[in-house]
Order: sequence, then C-alpha cells, then structure tokens
Amino acid sequence: FALPHVRFSLPEVKIGLFPFQVLALLMEYMPERKAMDLCIRGDSFSAGDALDKGILSGILDVEETALVELRETILKNAPLAISRGFVALRRLKEQDYDDKYNFLLESLADLRKTNDFKEGMDAMRNKRKANWKNS
Repeated sequence: FALPHVRFSLPEVKIGLFPFQVLALLMEYMPERKAMDLCIRGDSFSAGDALDKGILSGILDVEETALVELRETILKNAPLAISRGFVALRRLKEQDYDDKYNFLLESLADLRKTNDFKEGMDAMRNKRKANWKNS
C-alpha cells in the first residue's frame, strides 16, 4: 500500500549501478521484460503506476481505514495456516513443476492434522468464531 503522492524509482543505472536485488523481487510480481524495463530506464513512477504494474496492493488516502480493516481481517484467520501458506509459496518457487503437486498435497495433509484445522471445522459447523491456538 502507498499514499497517492508517493513516487517510486530505480535510479541505480543513472550512476553506473544496477538494481540487482530489486530485479529479483520485481520478477515475483511481473514478467521479466517489464521488470527489466523498470530497471534499465531509471525513471520514477507514481503510486498509480506502481499499482497498475502489480507492485502495490492498493492506494490509500491518509484518512482511509482500509489498511486497518485488512489487518483486522487477516488477524481473524488462522495464523498457523497463513504462515504455512507463506512457507509453501517459498518452497514452490524452488521446486520443479512435477514436485509442486506432491508438495502441495503433503502440505494440505499436514495442515489437516493440526488443532487449528479441527478448531476451524468445529467453529464453522457450530457457526461461531474460531479460537486459534497456532498449533
């Protein structure tokens, strides 16, 4: 997220450097051609452009409460499941295509063995808010 007036830039090429670390991150959000274009131009761009490029999740006004609401929404969900999802995302990036499906099946099976999964299912059946234990 960013405020509307924020500007982004990759000026390294203007002083004889290259934004290698930024390139690696940009490639997670956009095709490599677009990432390289940003890196070799060295131009600045607006928060709106960053949103269009997929770098931002949204643009907020100073008074806007969307970020607080997003935080509250995420905090209501199972932290163990979310953290395992991030672990899976990192592992998927490292694996060959054929190994990804088996890894995802194993990850799902492991998560279904947790107390949080049992609690989530019970809460859904009984139409109540889940009490996450992170285990």
